[in-house]
Amino acid sequence: MYRNCTGPFVSFAQGCTLMANVNLRYMFCRCVVRNTNLIESRIGVGGLSARFKSDEPKRTEIVIEKEKPKRSWKLSEINWNMLPKKLARVNEYLREGARHPMEQRGKGRYFRDDEILYCFRDESDLENWTAVTDEVYGGKSSAEFVQGENGATATFRGYISQRLPRYMLPSTYDKLENKPYYRGFANLETLPFLNGFNQEDRLSLVGFNAFDVRIRGDGRKYLFEMMVDDGLTDFVHSIPVHTRGGPEWETVRLPFAKFTATKRNVLIYHQRSFNVNFISSLRFLLLDSIEGPFQLEIDYIALVKDVTESTKGTDYCDPNAAVNSSIGTW
Repeated sequence: MYRNCTGPFVSFAQGCTLMANVNLRYMFCRCVVRNTNLIESRIGVGGLSARFKSDEPKRTEIVIEKEKPKRSWKLSEINWNMLPKKLARVNEYLREGARHPMEQRGKGRYFRDDEILYCFRDESDLENWTAVTDEVYGGKSSAEFVQGENGATATFRGYISQRLPRYMLPSTYDKLENKPYYRGFANLETLPFLNGFNQEDRLSLVGFNAFDVRIRGDGRKYLFEMMVDDGLTDFVHSIPVHTRGGPEWETVRLPFAKFTATKRNVLIYHQRSFNVNFISSLRFLLLDSIEGPFQLEIDYIALVKDVTESTKGTDYCDPNAAVNSSIGTW
């Protein structure tokens, strides 16, 4: 908004009076009195600023302008604790990811026998995982992922409830209505993998053919699953993990060839090997239809080479496939 005032002279006191009469809605604006002569004076009142000419003007105008926001850089926005990890990711990405295509990443693992993916020696190591239950669908199960009592392992624990969600409860008026089939569940899943530039990426398992998981369970059957998303398929490859319970730790070997592909918990008819370069997440799933508490302690998850296991294909035996050439196909 512009306010013009014509007169032979605008004094310093008159300028202060003009600024005091400015409406409050211009408190975040800049009030400037411009003149065509040589000498200027500057004052500021209540967030407003003005410049006045001291010589006799032919025409003087007061201009009220909005202040331009000043952009300030805050060093507090930088997470200095995570900076070394991010720099390590950038270094790894430049050494393998940027130098080679996706199919060639991880070639440096060919001379390694194993590699630790996750070990839970500190609470910060738990930040890459999240616990999810059927509570998101209205169920009553609960779970948490916390540091173990010894401070060197992690514990996935909670309670599985088979109570139906509210929207699935049968009608109280129809006594013959069938009770819907429902199973409570809990899973422990990794957050999306990130590359050195903080962008979502895929985990590569090139150079290995099995997982080694050191756990201590409660006697229940869990599923260890990999989500594979190569742009064409988004199958879930899973393998059962039978825990024996008790105070003893056990190391379970999970060969890639023993994983079976599923889609929405339905077994895929034609099994095939998965692309080891496009693992979008890993998870432990408890879905055994048993109500009650559970607890799974995890020491580490590692990649290993097992010369006794197949490196390509799958060991799944299709029950509908012919076992010899004389039977033919169904």
